[in-house]
Amino acid sequence: MRRRIRMFGIVQGVGFRPFVDRVATRVGVSGTVSNRGSYVEVFAEGSRRQLDELERALAEEAPARSAVLKTESRELGEGDEWPEGAMPAAGIDAGERAFRIVESEREAGAMFVSPDIAVCDSCKAELFDPSNRRYLHPFINCTACGPRVTILDSMPYDRERTSMGEFPMCPECAREYADPASRRYDAQPVCCNDCGPEVFTLPVGDGAPSLRGGEAITYVRGVIGRGGIVAIKGVGGFHLCCDATNEQAVSRLRALKDRPFKPLAVMARDLDAVRRECVVLPGQEEVLDGPNKPILLLARRDGAEGGPATRLAASVAPDNPNVGVMLPYAPVQLLVFDYPDGRPMSDCLVMTSANPKGAPICRDDADVLGSLGGMCDAILTNDRAIRLRADDSVMAWHRGGPYMQRRSRGYAPLPCMVDAPLDQAPPVSPSGASSRTRSASRPAASCTWRPTWATSRTSAASRRSPRPSPACRSCSRSAPRSSCATPIPSTTRGRSPTSSRRRRGYPWSRSSTTMPTCLPAWRRTAGSTP
Repeated sequence: MRRRIRMFGIVQGVGFRPFVDRVATRVGVSGTVSNRGSYVEVFAEGSRRQLDELERALAEEAPARSAVLKTESRELGEGDEWPEGAMPAAGIDAGERAFRIVESEREAGAMFVSPDIAVCDSCKAELFDPSNRRYLHPFINCTACGPRVTILDSMPYDRERTSMGEFPMCPECAREYADPASRRYDAQPVCCNDCGPEVFTLPVGDGAPSLRGGEAITYVRGVIGRGGIVAIKGVGGFHLCCDATNEQAVSRLRALKDRPFKPLAVMARDLDAVRRECVVLPGQEEVLDGPNKPILLLARRDGAEGGPATRLAASVAPDNPNVGVMLPYAPVQLLVFDYPDGRPMSDCLVMTSANPKGAPICRDDADVLGSLGGMCDAILTNDRAIRLRADDSVMAWHRGGPYMQRRSRGYAPLPCMVDAPLDQAPPVSPSGASSRTRSASRPAASCTWRPTWATSRTSAASRRSPRPSPACRSCSRSAPRSSCATPIPSTTRGRSPTSSRRRRGYPWSRSSTTMPTCLPAWRRTAGSTP
């Protein structure tokens, strides 16, 4: 029997084709798998029992980062199409593989691209293993981790349509790429120290040298250790980095960046460092150390719990009991913390987006040199191009679970799934990196309230205009002291430095504001994210 199986959903950049190949080989069917842009297409030949087992395994054993939203299966007759290069089972010679991955073709349809995935534990172990050929490689990755959407030029997701297409694989990487038993089988960004991108420093000022590879990382670590400020190119853009326990360095960064109030994100070396500096509630470690690695807003230790108070500089988040913390998600960040050069390094670093005030995050060398070169003592960059910017995602903790504040790296561009028809969902007002909408979410079953205004950070007129008093369009209740329900944290941040809510230090963000929004009951499901 022959069968065609099409799987729609999040099947790009998550190792789905290698997964299908391994399952088909295990089951014993012949055929092909290809990426068609909006779906993965499988042609398989075998007995009915084998084909049924193949479908079951594809549905139940799919990669953790994938999501099959729909499956179409059809039996093929004698006159139906059969892909070129797919040999029937009877034509397979001894030693020849009966199932193979074939060249991708793009077709029209909705395509879901995987977000960038934090470095996995297996790659992290190889990164610090002196016997591994990818020892200290700043771009180590496999089918379970690595950059995805930020290096993508076009779909389908194949190496030649990413910025990694500029780096031909060496023979050893090509062998792993083609080996079904390898963890890097069909991993598009696969590379090593011999064939991959390279880190290097950019000359800043009169005394900064131009260094490459390990020497560049060692130099940058020394600048941080001396209280300097460095720009580091990550996955979705540059970060400005300094020692988060050095008050002088953090205060200088604030002054140079003209950021007097807004909290700065902190990257901790590991969970032990997070526990030492912050109060970690049940469930928060799983979010911090998951494959998405978002910034999570945590309460700073003040010594009242019986242990020592936090060592983080007060100016990391002035007058705020909370701090945004994340763990390293890119190999180069792990190397900045733990490069084996004998230099001491703080286990908590400020890692804030490198951008001029009101502008998007810098993503290439010209951006960072032109906009931020004057505030950096060193710049650590690389020659892998970032095609799409991606800021770090930010989450608060509300009612025992994560509450999305900014949805970006690790989550975007995956869709937000809802459990109601679109015509029943409240309107959404999106804004880009240079704009900001004012909105909030508040559960209620009686009405659908939303603010009637939005402001642009770049619009002087909107800053001068008085803000109208918002009211519920359905029930005419005023905000924020309406009787609809108790407010929950806003999804965006306010701007007034004199806000009483800022002074009280709400747990989601020092610069958050709360404005109630009544939403229908379908948005009040557990774990829903506005």
